[in-house]
Amino acid sequence: MSCLWKTTLQGFVSASFLCTRFNPNKLVYSKLYQNFRRQLSCFDNVQFYMTVSTKRKSFCSVVRGDGRGNSFSGTIEEITIQRERIIRNEAIAAVPLVCIEIDVHGNIASKQVQKTELASFLKLNFRDLRVVDPSFRNESPVFLARKNAVIVHFEHIRAVIQATSLLLFDPPNPSVQNFIPSLRSRIRDRSHPLPFEFRSLEAILIDVCTSLGRQLRTLVPAVENVLDTLSSNDTGADTVRLCLDRLLPLQNSLNEFEVKIREAHTALNDVLRSDEDMSEMYLTTKLETGHRRRVDQHEEVEMMFETYLKQIDSMRNEVASTIQTVRVTENITQIRLDAMRNRILRLEVYLNLGMLSLSTGAFCSGLFGMNLTSHMEDHPYAFYLVSASLLGFSAFAFFISIAWIRLKRIFQ
Repeated sequence: MSCLWKTTLQGFVSASFLCTRFNPNKLVYSKLYQNFRRQLSCFDNVQFYMTVSTKRKSFCSVVRGDGRGNSFSGTIEEITIQRERIIRNEAIAAVPLVCIEIDVHGNIASKQVQKTELASFLKLNFRDLRVVDPSFRNESPVFLARKNAVIVHFEHIRAVIQATSLLLFDPPNPSVQNFIPSLRSRIRDRSHPLPFEFRSLEAILIDVCTSLGRQLRTLVPAVENVLDTLSSNDTGADTVRLCLDRLLPLQNSLNEFEVKIREAHTALNDVLRSDEDMSEMYLTTKLETGHRRRVDQHEEVEMMFETYLKQIDSMRNEVASTIQTVRVTENITQIRLDAMRNRILRLEVYLNLGMLSLSTGAFCSGLFGMNLTSHMEDHPYAFYLVSASLLGFSAFAFFISIAWIRLKRIFQ
């Protein structure tokens, strides 16, 4: 059927272009083409229209309406591409998200929710739920305060917090599984005067900061151990090579951790810089009174976010200091390796000069090796005199070369 409507549509479009190539009388043209709109065909509940404008005589646009609020314009190929994109997005949206629902009493229940249904129920934009979809692994941490919910993506935690319940996504994740008991304990603890949404937020912040601190305490000592070995003066070339091989993956892990810390710091800081978002997070107040707090009334949530922002900031400073130490140690190690290479090059130059001096003496001895009469064959001391002279000349040439190198300060 798709081939049929494409063929029919191509025929109508070609005919429209042929019509617009003419230059009819102005009055006739205005009667025939002014706001001309005609339904061309209808296949699979999809309507196609052709619009001809008097301002652009050779322009023809095709508009598609599918009865579900989607409309596209352009050529046949462009309409096909747009239609395939919509179908693909609808297929993605139809995949249910597995989550765990926790109510105000700490009771949990596993469920599957459709993104479209959840967005409609909470009156959210469909793009807001992208941050809680586990298939989007590259989404940055963020806190989205909306009218009926707070959407959270903070490290391994993806959640939608409501006034009376919480949806926790990606439950197969081991980090999420370890987080659930502490979250339930925090929710059931009635000694905290904070409402449900703030207890949930605080549990998320505590778990993420604890996880980041644990990673920091594991990574930094390992890096410092390698740096101490590299900084030792009695470290050999083999030890330096092994330490550098160990330092490379540690440095990559440290850089990745630094990105995590920076993104977490940015997410918390963005909340603290928006009074509207902080006042919007009082979901219980909106549920009980029907309206949100004033923009300047958000002391509790501001103090909570500032507390954990200080912890993140402290970890960020420690990571930055460790990265700076790694760079300084790398520079020092590079200087030491350069000095070692220079010593090897100096030794190589000395050996080459010695070989040059000996080859000069060998050249002179080669002259005596020719089968020519030199009248020194029968001299009793000629061999000793010539050998001593050649050795002395070679030594003299060697020391002269060294003196010339020092005079030119090549090795300084």
